[in-house]
Amino acid sequence: MAEAGVTGFPTEVWFGLLAPAGTPAPVIERLNRAINEGLASSDVAASLAKLGVQARGGSPEDFAAALSAQARTWRTVIEETGIKLE
Repeated sequence: MAEAGVTGFPTEVWFGLLAPAGTPAPVIERLNRAINEGLASSDVAASLAKLGVQARGGSPEDFAAALSAQARTWRTVIEETGIKLE
């Protein structure tokens, strides 16, 4: 984007897992623990590093905060540029 003259464009790419609304908290906790353990595995870290990916685990609350921040960022982009859905 910088080469195209667009400055300040967010360049971070991320992936996350979501569960259906109403999923019981113990299920969310178990999934979160398993995912974080997997991401901490040296085998997983090495496999992701080969792809240029750095894994970052966290809590469901961390992810909710990140999603909220992304929504605010893109809402601002949409409002400032006047982007319309076609």
